[in-house]
Amino acid sequence: MKLYRQRSLHNEALRDELNETTNRLQKRATELICMGSTQANENFNNIVASKAPKNRSYGNTCYLANRVSAAVLQKNIGFTYVSKMNEDVMLSPGKVTKIKGMVMDKRKLWHKRQNSRITQKCRRLLLKKKNFQQETVKTVKEGHTYRTNASATTSPDIESIPSIATLSKETTFIAFDIKATGLSRSSDITQLSVNDGKDSFNVYIDPRQPISQKATDITGLSYCFQKNQMYRYGKEIDSVNIHQALLSFLDLLDF
Repeated sequence: MKLYRQRSLHNEALRDELNETTNRLQKRATELICMGSTQANENFNNIVASKAPKNRSYGNTCYLANRVSAAVLQKNIGFTYVSKMNEDVMLSPGKVTKIKGMVMDKRKLWHKRQNSRITQKCRRLLLKKKNFQQETVKTVKEGHTYRTNASATTSPDIESIPSIATLSKETTFIAFDIKATGLSRSSDITQLSVNDGKDSFNVYIDPRQPISQKATDITGLSYCFQKNQMYRYGKEIDSVNIHQALLSFLDLLDF
């Protein structure tokens, strides 16, 4: 890890604090992954990537600082920063360059106004929520095999598809009940209970979206995302993620 002026990080106390912070955030990775980064940071990262692409090595050269400085100027001033730099060093700003920069700044301002509209913000939030729910469903169905670079892992957790269950002469009936965060089709399961007349099974499941007040009034379940803790009528209870809950349910069915 490099610090200011290419100095290496050799402070072990600082390294331990960074490791502790990273491990603490890693435990909340499933909750933080849907938050992502801010649009301003993503925009600046894209500008830096256009000035210093990864397929060219600028990290060990003096040109990297100049390219990052150019990205900062473009972010703070706009596309007319080239003309202003030429004026500062007493060079011709360039008529075509100046006009081109003004046109690009106007286009950028128009896109910024369009994206700041309430309808656009609501649309982005709905798309983000929909994509996150689709990724969650695919992860539950396919386990850890559905992720980026899954084939590169040395020991992937591959689960075999269970065979078709055959019923004997003495058919066993199983009754089960679920509780959810709400009544919509996209609601998350918060509790799964099963009873076959002999054995019973009950598990509380961590939701990925807030539990509606109506559902809390009926089931008594609530969830605090800041503490990653589920409550039943105000008392702390143990809960697991949906993947572990479904695997335990399959074990009960002897699949």
